Amino acid sequence: HLVAHEVTAHYINAAVKDVLWHAGKLDFLATTGTMCTPDVVFQEGWAQNMIEILYGSREAAAEVHGKHLLVALAHDDLQDIAKHNASIMHQRDGVDIDRVRHYLAESCTMPDPLVKKLSGGWAQDPIYGAMYGPAYFMGRVIVNDAIRNHGTLAVARVGYHLDGLVDIATFKSKLDKLPIIGM
Repeated sequence: HLVAHEVTAHYINAAVKDVLWHAGKLDFLATTGTMCTPDVVFQEGWAQNMIEILYGSREAAAEVHGKHLLVALAHDDLQDIAKHNASIMHQRDGVDIDRVRHYLAESCTMPDPLVKKLSGGWAQDPIYGAMYGPAYFMGRVIVNDAIRNHGTLAVARVGYHLDGLVDIATFKSKLDKLPIIGM
């Protein structure tokens, strides 16, 4: 999953944007990543769904790589929820940071290094945590819905910027122009 997320999604997506920029199909700003923007919601949602994009479903990937992959992906889902909720609990709802740590460890089954990370800047920083933390969960949901509704090829075409640069809003609007093939 880590290779699918970091290499197949982020690295190849950046390389494709560079190639499209060199070919004159995207402007230079497309080659610079920005944090805490609608682009990061798309980028993390794209990366978090790369297994589904590559294999069509988590179950199909597990047939190739083993059922333990489903356990790893379920834990990754919990990490997305932990990233999403840490800043909301602490900053918006005023939950004490020790209770946030307890939630991360017990409800989301995060190991100590992730509890420390997510209860630190991810929970407490007013920009980074509040804007970047929810990007994984929200992006995953939006991209996963797009895969279900439009299929992996349409999502990949739009996701790899073959129809122009996308962030999460333009990703959705470009896909909304395509026919729905799923449920």
